[in-house]
Amino acid sequence: MPPLSYWLGWLWSRLFGLNEHSLRVFGLICVAGAAALVASAARRAFGLAAGLCAGLFLALSPNVCVTAVEIRAYPLFLLTTAGCLRALVLLLEPPSPTASRRSWIVLGAWLIAGMYTHFLGALLAGVVVLALAVDRLIKRSSLRPVIALATVVAIGVAGLVPFVIASIGLSAPTARDRVHEVVQLVYRLIGHPAMSVFPWAIVLAFGAAAVLVCAAWSLPRQPRRLFQLVALMLVSGIAISAAANFVVAGFTAAKVSYSTWALPLIAFVLSAPLALPKGRWSPAVLAAAVVFATCEGTGIGELAWHGEYFAHGPQNHLQQILDKLQRQHPAVVYADPVDDYAAAYFPLRFANGPALAQFVFADAGDRPPLGIPIGLPAETWRERLRGYSHLVVVRSRAQNARQLVDQIRHGDHPFDESRLITALESSRQWRPQEHELFVSFVAADVTVLARTGPD
Repeated sequence: MPPLSYWLGWLWSRLFGLNEHSLRVFGLICVAGAAALVASAARRAFGLAAGLCAGLFLALSPNVCVTAVEIRAYPLFLLTTAGCLRALVLLLEPPSPTASRRSWIVLGAWLIAGMYTHFLGALLAGVVVLALAVDRLIKRSSLRPVIALATVVAIGVAGLVPFVIASIGLSAPTARDRVHEVVQLVYRLIGHPAMSVFPWAIVLAFGAAAVLVCAAWSLPRQPRRLFQLVALMLVSGIAISAAANFVVAGFTAAKVSYSTWALPLIAFVLSAPLALPKGRWSPAVLAAAVVFATCEGTGIGELAWHGEYFAHGPQNHLQQILDKLQRQHPAVVYADPVDDYAAAYFPLRFANGPALAQFVFADAGDRPPLGIPIGLPAETWRERLRGYSHLVVVRSRAQNARQLVDQIRHGDHPFDESRLITALESSRQWRPQEHELFVSFVAADVTVLARTGPD
């Protein structure tokens, strides 16, 4: 990953503390800034009503709300994309020559910031250059500023080469359903698993979006031009991601989170028809905007009610259990199955350090995933667990969004019987003390066992 988000995260941690709460606040501030910039861009392009709707569409997007609290590069990527969009709108207005030069510089700075936040920032830069070139060709204006911007972008891309090489070294081709990935990408531009709990919300959201896009083609010339250029950026960028998903091995180009750059553009495009003068489209546009925001709000409500289901993993629940056992010298054992157990292992390692013993239960000859050098072969578990008074046995299962939604509607899916827990109970040295099932994208069946006999 490019370094800018890490540098800014480090600087933020120096000022406000290196802890989860502080770093999540950094993401929230980035996303709030992105919503303000998108609202400002839409206001300049289409008027006050459109600006308010664009900011609201972005702020209410469940995809954005989930991104806002992540301690990753995506909140900053959202901010840099919104900054690019606003700079582009200012550039496409009829400014004075001085303001125009300043706008080119600001746009270039935002593009470089986006590229050094996430690799897909280079894709955004490419579609921005494409849109500007198309606009200049249509107006028969000089392409020299666009060529200068493209040169800056090319130099920035060259600086990313070492990071790309390092990332390739960490990637490996895997079996994937590439068509499904592309379909999921298109769906997640508007939809979200939290909205799909209510199928009507998905249908109405896409229907409202279609009405807004169709209405935007009736805009007056100048706002229609801005709408068309941003729509061109959006469509061409998604098309390139989809095509690359079938060409580039070892890299999921159509991954939903990688296309965070598209979310501000969608909010901008859908707000455009609010600039229409009063007429036959006005009632339909207003109704579609209200319906779309309501459907997004439905997703936000579901996230508020079942937010833990949409978390990456069960680490917070596990930490609460460990906090209760902190004086009991517990050990964490990842047992059958151990799908994506790293979603719990690494957060617990960060929070507790090496003082917390963590083991991976595996059959003889198996290699623990991720190369963590602490395997626990089945035939040696008695020897390895000497000295621990409590065991927190974690059985993890990776789940997709459809499985999560099904559990919200119909109840949690239980795990099969555990070989390790059965063996521990049969030894008469351990007895179950507590059992919990935590549902998230990596679900966890957690059993706390207390020692009853001597080592």
